[in-house]
Amino acid sequence: MLSNSQNHFLSCLSSQDAAALGPHLRPMAVEAGVVLHRAEETIEHVYFPTSGVISLVVRLSSGQGIEAGLFGRNSVIGGGAALDGSIALNEAVGQVAGSGMAVAPRVLKQLVSESDTLRVAFASHEQVVQAHIQQVAACNAAHPLEERLCRWLLQVRDVTQSNELPLTQEFLSQI
Repeated sequence: MLSNSQNHFLSCLSSQDAAALGPHLRPMAVEAGVVLHRAEETIEHVYFPTSGVISLVVRLSSGQGIEAGLFGRNSVIGGGAALDGSIALNEAVGQVAGSGMAVAPRVLKQLVSESDTLRVAFASHEQVVQAHIQQVAACNAAHPLEERLCRWLLQVRDVTQSNELPLTQEFLSQI
């Protein structure tokens, strides 16, 4: 069932892990601008996007938001909750409307406690997320605006698999 998922994480699960997780997944839609979770709040759902773009945003004391990374069908949003990281470290915001699947963190924690392969998959994924965020920080510090925008647009194109990017000039000025 999940081996055909458009979400890369779900499609790579073993048949046993997919069989255990599959019945708990619920369809979800994410509209642009919707906040999935805020920093320092309890993660209510773990999301497995199949389309669209979700940004992880760090809020400064001034209220300004800085995008730390963008994810979509290649990722899990709030996956740290599977490993007992139930408090969000950042804000997750829909940037391009899309869809996917969601599961309650308590269910996921139970499944992870019962499966070494699922635990390793989530731990590995969280390392990839950290590496991505570190790479974005390094690029933002080392590269001029035009190069950063090119990286961002190419990444959105890769995640959405579309040459049409439904973004406004106002939104691009914020990122």
